[in-house]
Formats: sequence, C-alpha cells, structure tokens
Amino acid sequence: MKPTRPPVLRASALACATLLACAGAAAQPRTTLVVMPAADPAAAAQAFGLNDAGVLVGSQSVPGAASQPVVWPSAVFGAQPQLLGLPGGALAVGAGGTVVGSAVFDGIGLRGFAWTGAGGMQNLGVLPGGSLSFATAVDDAGRIVGLSQAGGSATHAFLVEPGAAMQDLGTLGGSTSSAYGVANGVVVGSSTDTYGSLQAYAWTAGGGMQGVGPLGEASEARAVNRGGLVVGRAVFGGHDMAFLWTPGDRARVLVGSEGCHGAAVNDAGQVLLRHGGGGNSMLWVEGGTPAKLHTLAGSGVTHFDAVAINAHAQVAGTATGTATGGVARPVLLTLHPEWQGGSGHWDNSGGAH
Repeated sequence: MKPTRPPVLRASALACATLLACAGAAAQPRTTLVVMPAADPAAAAQAFGLNDAGVLVGSQSVPGAASQPVVWPSAVFGAQPQLLGLPGGALAVGAGGTVVGSAVFDGIGLRGFAWTGAGGMQNLGVLPGGSLSFATAVDDAGRIVGLSQAGGSATHAFLVEPGAAMQDLGTLGGSTSSAYGVANGVVVGSSTDTYGSLQAYAWTAGGGMQGVGPLGEASEARAVNRGGLVVGRAVFGGHDMAFLWTPGDRARVLVGSEGCHGAAVNDAGQVLLRHGGGGNSMLWVEGGTPAKLHTLAGSGVTHFDAVAINAHAQVAGTATGTATGGVARPVLLTLHPEWQGGSGHWDNSGGAH
C-alpha cells in the first residue's frame, strides 16, 4: 500500500507550487527536519514513539531530577511538549493518541501505563506474582503490549485488550518472554525456548505464540506493520543483522544491515535500521541500498538515532548537530512528498534520488 500524504504536506505542496509559479524558485529540498522544543532549556530529551498524525512521545529530564514521560502533541508545528507528571518514560503512541510506557506510581512502584488527554494516567498493573511492568506498544484498536514480572525473576509478555485485564502470553517453552510491537492484534517480541535460546515470535489470539525458528544464535522481533510484516534482529557469529519475516513464511536477513537491527517498519515496508553500536540509523526499502538518515536530514545533523517511522514516511528519533544546537534533541524528519510517490528508494547510501 502506497503511503498517503498527510494533510499538512498537501497544504505545503500547494503553497510551494504557488510560490514556484510566481517566483521561479528552486525545487523543494528532499527532506524537512523539525527539532522538538524542550519544556526547559536545561532539559535533556529523547524521542521513542511516533504515530501517523505526527505526534511524538519520549522522555525528558533536567539535571538532578528523574526523567518524565513527554508528549509533543503537534510535531509538525513545533508545539510545546506536555509532561505527564510521573517519573518514567513514554515508548509509543497509538493512532487515537493513547500514550504507553512505564512510570513510577506513588506507593506502588514501576508499572506500565496508558495515558490519554481525556482520561489521564492509568496504571496497567502486573501479572500474578509480579511487582513491576513495562508497556512498550499500542495498536489502532487500543491493544497494549509489554512485559511484566510473573513470579520470581521470570518476565512474561502481556497483552491488555481495551476494558480487559492483563493477559499472560506465555513463552516458547522457556522461562521468559517480552512483547515489543503490536498491530491488528498481532503481537511480536522474543522468548526463550526449551533450550534457553532467545527466539523471535509472533502471537495471535487464534494461533498463540509462533517462533521464527532457528535464526542465528538468537533473534528478537521488534515491530510489526498493519500488513503483518515483522522486523527485528538476528545474531550471527556475535554480530547483529536485521531480518524481515511474515509469519507462516521464512525469515530473511537484510543485505547491508550488518551491525544493525530492524527497529520499526511502516505499512509501505520501509524499515528503520538502528545501529547496535550507537552509530547512525539507516532506512531500508526493497530493491534499494540502506540510506543514511543523518545524511538525508542535511548538513546540520551529524548523528541520528531513529526509533519510529509512520505511514507518511516521517521518521522520529534523537539527533545531534548544528541543527540541534550541538545537543541531543528529539526530531521529526519528513521525506519529500515527491520521494513518497516515486520509486520508493534512493540510488545510493548518500541519499541521492
């Protein structure tokens, strides 16, 4: 499915077309970079999640204080961030604006949370026998996934359906599991098997937990799109590689992803490659060469750690360079509308179309 252009880009395209016709201006740049404002000039902030409306979520802290979950409600227009009040961080935001993450609740401890503008902060609880939990992802229907202690030192993946109690998704035969992504009811993550090896999995209500099968020495599924395409990391000889997997089919490792893992994937199959060693993130598309995101962002960005990509080829992450005043700041990188309707890949890793 070809990603549609968000309304703000349609308006921008019309305005630019008028200017070009009147003034004979040069062509638009390939990308647009927006640096998210901080609630406090001294604050350090990171982005962790993004939805199709361009809403970013993450964490923000000032020296000497604990980090707090934060929402940038209108990233395109640089709206001021909203702090959610408790120590913790926000990891994902759904299509309807539900924000999930983990926070320290007074007198209770660290718990996964769900926040909405209308309902405020909700403690998601823990699995039986547990004392802490983390919410990691939410889908369009409001299904929330994450991981919770489940007695002793074991952690299990969980699913919270709207209006229902936390559900234990079990394991592949081992003692631990985690959930990192969800879309249309398909939950993905990692679990130990009966041999103690870490395997990527996809879970559905009808089929339960299905492992990707032996894929290197270890594997983890990190994200899934609305079409059921799963991305993650596999370890070969101690080195990370990104993989693509459609449950029921064979997984394949992505050429050019050495040292990286698949961190996110949108409905067009564009995959974020996040560098395990802290290097710059890249964007991979079928038939193309992984493109360096800091290069696409422009000369004012020297480092770009990308974490999420939406249906409009907007990428969220944390960047550093002259564009951010020399400090790490959350950013939203929007690919040029022409690229979105074009071939879907760059001609080389430097970002040439």
